[in-house]
Amino acid sequence: MSREYKKQRKRSAKQRKITKLAQDAAAEQRRNPLGDRTNNVPEPTPAQIQRLEEENAKLRQTIEDLKRQRHNERRRNARLAKAAEARKVDLKQARSEASRLRGALGIMGKELEDIQEEADASMSRLKEKIRQLEEARKDLTHRRVILWKRCRRLESSKRALKRRRDEMRKNQPNKFKMKARGTFTPATRSLIRVMVASGTAEAKVGAALQEIGGVLGIEIPHNVSRRSAHRFVVEKGVAADIQLVYEILKAGKITYSSDSTSHKHIEYECRTIALQVVNYDDPDAKLEWKSRTLGIGTSINHSSQTQVDGLKQRLQELAEIFNNSPLAKREHLRFVVDDFAYRLIGTSGDHAAD
Repeated sequence: MSREYKKQRKRSAKQRKITKLAQDAAAEQRRNPLGDRTNNVPEPTPAQIQRLEEENAKLRQTIEDLKRQRHNERRRNARLAKAAEARKVDLKQARSEASRLRGALGIMGKELEDIQEEADASMSRLKEKIRQLEEARKDLTHRRVILWKRCRRLESSKRALKRRRDEMRKNQPNKFKMKARGTFTPATRSLIRVMVASGTAEAKVGAALQEIGGVLGIEIPHNVSRRSAHRFVVEKGVAADIQLVYEILKAGKITYSSDSTSHKHIEYECRTIALQVVNYDDPDAKLEWKSRTLGIGTSINHSSQTQVDGLKQRLQELAEIFNNSPLAKREHLRFVVDDFAYRLIGTSGDHAAD
């Protein structure tokens, strides 16, 4: 059977061009279904860019606010959960405490009768004690009256004794007791030292004391010689040296200073130390820093070696005086030059040789 072919008309060039364009458009449509609408984006204007940036900033701020709100909500929820858990624990403890208190109340109820009995017994003992105290008070009142009468009698006797003493003073003049068992009393020695320190010559102390006693109406039975006055002053110096060494031994740290001057080609050197000592008016008070002198001496020159040798010699003299004193033997103390060096923490002077 023969196939019959339909006779086709010959197309013109224009028709072929249209067909080619249609085919190309169909192929392009298959490659890019959305067409030029997705690829050809118009360039935004500056106003659109500014508006988009403002909207973007607002959206970012909104996101930050939402994040912060979410964080705060999480923290609040955590605190609420912790508080709820603590309340659960407190409630459990409260229930346990209530149970314990109920048991304690039950025990207290049982012991109440015993406590009441003990209270009644204590009240009885207190009443008995009060009765005894009343009797003791009456006894004390009676004894107080007796003592008051005795005091009245003693006061009357004291007034009578005073009248007799005044009459005796009128009949015979006052007499200053200067000696006890043949030696001058400490009060006499102290008075003579005060007079010498005030400027009275040692040879004139006895006459001046008798003159003062005559003016005051007091009889001075003995005359103090120049030699005795000088001994009293020397005794005070020895006592001062003993006290100085004792304070050095009791002190924890010492500072030393010295200075010198010359007079008629003779060097005079003064030595001073500072240390913590007890307040003799208030022994229980805190230790106080005080200055103590080691005395004034002479030297051949002002060199460092001469000063050191002079200090060693003075410390050796103090050691000899203190170690032979009754205080050192009674307190079992001994002083050597090394004790001073051990406690020395600083020195001062106004010359290079110092």
